[in-house]
Amino acid sequence: IEGIGQYSILFSSDLDDGYYAIFGEDDAGNISEINFGHKFIIDRTLPDLPKINLGASDTGKSDTDLFTKDVRPTVEFSTEPGLQVFVVNISENQILNEKTGEDSGDFTVISTNNNYQILFENDLSDGSYLIKVRDDAGNINLQGEGLDVFRIDSTIPTFNNAISLGDTDKGRDNTD
Repeated sequence: IEGIGQYSILFSSDLDDGYYAIFGEDDAGNISEINFGHKFIIDRTLPDLPKINLGASDTGKSDTDLFTKDVRPTVEFSTEPGLQVFVVNISENQILNEKTGEDSGDFTVISTNNNYQILFENDLSDGSYLIKVRDDAGNINLQGEGLDVFRIDSTIPTFNNAISLGDTDKGRDNTD
């Protein structure tokens, strides 16, 4: 391969996931060097996001139901390292922003090896929140049947009417 030629390569079938290198060979059998610019990776494997958990901030009827009254819950999960994390407020159809460096944002991600923690910078509004992850190749996890959604309900229930025992009230009168 001499000169400043440009070449296109068209593969007759899809390549499997893996590492590839491009090199040239002339009619005399001389093979070009393989340098960094001639290597590429095919990665179509979606990252796996197993069930998230809220740890101690899960205040629902069970400690694994992903319901909380905590408006700044800590979301935890384990998966492959190096993923970008997204948080979507499903109720308001809004993508929250990750805080990076000194820039402002809605949440911070702490990752150590395969373990991730999402810490929220401000109080979240009541509603449902979806967690998504994306790998370097742009693959995004499949949504997982509620295993990646947590719900916040910080509204205290109220009674609009007085409680009545009806005919079973045996006190001094039927309102005590």
